[in-house]
Amino acid sequence: MAKVFLSFYNAIQDKSNPYAVACFYESFINGLIKAGNDVLVHLHNYFLGDDRQLTLELKKQIDEFNPDLAILFNNSLGGAIFIKCANVQF
Repeated sequence: MAKVFLSFYNAIQDKSNPYAVACFYESFINGLIKAGNDVLVHLHNYFLGDDRQLTLELKKQIDEFNPDLAILFNNSLGGAIFIKCANVQF
């Protein structure tokens, strides 16, 4: 299938479960995986296109993953910056 990169603001802050996400995102991710896709997820705590999230380390992870599709919910991860830095379709 496809390699899919997802990025979204994670409003759930649970110190006992730092990877807890809203049920929509969890279901969406599980649905993609169940359909046979490889999924790379980037959770962050900055809202609406904060360019601070696209670090060199994250860019390297994205480049190595080489996604076929990127979904940036609410334009998270600074869409314009992301387009310049990664060769991915939206």
